[in-house]
Amino acid sequence: FLTHYKYLLSSASERPNSKIRLKHSLGILKIFDGGLGLKEEDYIPTDWLHSYFSDSQAVDMYKDINKHFRGKVIKGNQIKDWRIQNASILDSLIQFY
Repeated sequence: FLTHYKYLLSSASERPNSKIRLKHSLGILKIFDGGLGLKEEDYIPTDWLHSYFSDSQAVDMYKDINKHFRGKVIKGNQIKDWRIQNASILDSLIQFY
């Protein structure tokens, strides 16, 4: 799912006049203008849980990723295009998984 978001943001940055809407995303990421956060564990979407072999495997993955966030927003380097900045943050997270 991290790679999916990375490609969405990267492809949107290639078309500067395009808009990307992630408001109704069923994932666990909160995407901001210049940073990424995680939804609280109580608000993990059921569809996201069911995208794994089991709900417990999904929760374990959430907890592993949450270690990097530590309840905070991860901010990137102040690059002009927030989509490129967030794609770069995702790329660094993908290196761990």
